[in-house]
This record gives sequence, C-alpha cells and structure tokens, in this order.
Amino acid sequence: MLKPFDRRGETLVELLITTMILSLVLFVLIAVWMSGRSGVEKSWTLTRHNEVAVQLMEQLKATPYTDLLEWEQQFQTDGQAVGLDPGDNRINLTVPQDFEASFDLLPYEDYPLTVMMKVVVRVRIISETDWVEKASIIANR
Repeated sequence: MLKPFDRRGETLVELLITTMILSLVLFVLIAVWMSGRSGVEKSWTLTRHNEVAVQLMEQLKATPYTDLLEWEQQFQTDGQAVGLDPGDNRINLTVPQDFEASFDLLPYEDYPLTVMMKVVVRVRIISETDWVEKASIIANR
C-alpha cells in the first residue's frame, strides 16, 4: 500500500536557504576559477618574457667578442656603462615588435672586459612596467 504524499511541502524559508547555499557554492567556484585563470595569464606572460630574453642572450653570445667590446666602449660615460642601445645597427639583434629591451655588458668579478664579461638582458612588453632580467657570462675565446 502506498503512503499518501506529505501535503506539508517545502516552505519559502527552506527554499531561500537552499538558494543561498547554492549561490555561495557557485560564487566560491567561480572565484577559484577566475583566480586560476589569472595565474595562467601571468605565467604565460612571464614565459614570453623569458623566451625573448633567452633569444636575445643567444644572439649576443653568437656575436663576435670584439664586436661586443666595441659596442660596449661606445656607450660608456666616464668609465661607467650607461646601457646599450638595442637599435644600434652595429650589433644585429632582433627584438620582437611588442617588446623593448636593454643590455649591459659588465666586467665579471675581477676579470677585465677584454677577458670575460657579464651580459645582462632586460625585456618587457612595451605597455608594462615590470622588467624580466637574465644574465650570462661570455668569455673571450
């Protein structure tokens, strides 16, 4: 024998509480999803910066050492490096269109520049303010 339906039904308060709980759960899930998406975008941007910096570093490593020395000496003021111009045509560097770059060729520890240099490459997307910096050592061979 079947039981008759409970004619009491759901009250308005029970429905409001259920709706509020479901809304909170959905809000938390959406907030977590948006946070994850933001992290992925930041990670992708940093990956692009690193890739461009490594490409420029490899281009500098492929440049003859004497050319790097001449380039560095042209941009010194009172013996202090003031940063190198990547647009200078004496060193052929390919900087992607939406990026800007700066370079420093510095003495490495106690070695003179004629023997070994520390190369610092900084890149950023033109509209951003944070620079990504990579450094490497190049020896005169």
